[in-house]
Amino acid sequence: MAGSSAGELLRLGAEHGARPGSSMRALVLASLAPYLGDDVLVGSVTANRDVPGLTHTIGLVSDHVPVRVDLRDNPTFGELAGRVHEATRQAHTHRVPIGVLRHELPGAARGDGSMFDISINYMPHAPGKAATITAPDGRTVRMLPTPLPTSALRPRMASSFSGAVRLGFQLRHSHEGHVSGDLWAHRPAFSTSTLDELTGGLGRTAREVHAHPRRGIRDLAT
Repeated sequence: MAGSSAGELLRLGAEHGARPGSSMRALVLASLAPYLGDDVLVGSVTANRDVPGLTHTIGLVSDHVPVRVDLRDNPTFGELAGRVHEATRQAHTHRVPIGVLRHELPGAARGDGSMFDISINYMPHAPGKAATITAPDGRTVRMLPTPLPTSALRPRMASSFSGAVRLGFQLRHSHEGHVSGDLWAHRPAFSTSTLDELTGGLGRTAREVHAHPRRGIRDLAT
């Protein structure tokens, strides 16, 4: 997704108090609106190191936080971003590891064993850092950050199923403003053709929101 479209989405979300991550999650939900009901349970991925200073101190300890989003009344994109932001804020206030939830609430899993309708991971851009590696003999190797020139989602099919969710978006926001990433789906719940359609839907929805920011998400031509 081009940087200009992403920037407009972030601006619309900010008008309703949404941070970039909530706006990007709202974009995913808007693109899937034709397939979703009025009540959606999102598995919001967290690295469990959001306390200031921990990002560069401990490694990634990812988990899912259940975020229930209300799609009733056909909200505009900005309104939806605001709803996602508030729902995410409340969910993180009462965050419980997914393993504990599965153990304490065994009936929460769906018939196929999944815990959520969809998983969404948003990774904001961070400035690249150069590094120098020095070998025992004194020789050095200089490593420089190289941006990936992409603005699209890559579809990925997998036959294994982790038990949390069968469909997941992993979005990366580059320093240049482009949004790219991976769309994961599991066989046989999704076909390759369905995955291709969902992959293209994200960019189409972004362009529709850019052109018609006051339309409800279910009225967008996605």
